[in-house]
Amino acid sequence: MITVRTTMHLQTDARELVPVPVECSYRGTDPYAVRFSYDDDCGTVHQEFARDLLAAGLVCGSGDGG
Repeated sequence: MITVRTTMHLQTDARELVPVPVECSYRGTDPYAVRFSYDDDCGTVHQEFARDLLAAGLVCGSGDGG
């Protein structure tokens, strides 16, 4: 498993960017997914994204929220 800590910027409805410290991880046993973990008011949140969706989101809006 490869793990990296970084800051992700979430875009609000008002188009503001909010910095969120995240831990990103990649597992060789699931090569098409990237997992993000971050803390919110209720505890730690874990989300998984397809690598191709994540790559597309770096250049334009992608997925259901795009």
